[in-house]
Amino acid sequence: MTNMDQNKIFELQKSFFDKLDKKLSILFDIGANVGDITNEYATLAPDAEIFCFEPIPKTFEILKKRYDSTSRIHCHQLAIGDINKNVTMFETALSGSSSLLQPTSYITESKNSAMAQGVTIVDSHNVNQITLDSFCKENNISHIDILKMDMQGSELNGLKGASSLLDEKKIDLIYTEVLFSDLYENQCYYHDIASFLYKKNYKLFDLVFSINSDDGKLYYGDAIFLSPALMKLYPTFV
Repeated sequence: MTNMDQNKIFELQKSFFDKLDKKLSILFDIGANVGDITNEYATLAPDAEIFCFEPIPKTFEILKKRYDSTSRIHCHQLAIGDINKNVTMFETALSGSSSLLQPTSYITESKNSAMAQGVTIVDSHNVNQITLDSFCKENNISHIDILKMDMQGSELNGLKGASSLLDEKKIDLIYTEVLFSDLYENQCYYHDIASFLYKKNYKLFDLVFSINSDDGKLYYGDAIFLSPALMKLYPTFV
């Protein structure tokens, strides 16, 4: 486990492609919020197309306004999941904590008042959800270099909706939030994501960032998983 600063996390992601002498061309930012991570990717890969997904209306408007004049950044007011349907999205006081899932009492009753207040539900929205397989088919996208996911406990469903892409190894690198504590009702945990991806022959490279509670309990983190093509760069994977 490595706690990297944000700049190094993105530099690490690019380094895999540099070793293959491959130019980054298609990046996905799932759970883009107001676009801070999108900006990191835009700087990292100045020629790449970036597809951003943010379902919360007010947050999406900020995101869209921020990148309206940038033709290579495409903003979509969509949720990502395992099936195409309408879903309810819960908007929380802290916009980055908004989720398709409701927070658990473990987090709402946390002694960390800032964390508890941040997940307070302030509104709910009926939004369109689409699978990544469907979206890519509809938009003639055959390959994703980097798939970033920050879905507040719904990451596994997002990956299930990309099963065809994963089966065909059409995604090179997955940078995803992973949960270790009971933060959302019916959430997925790190081991659920790792198990699903390992069956697709994607392997964990590193847990690059983590947050612990005041008493030392591991809450959540960010992990990087690699496709077989990128794993070949590291003999330990073979």
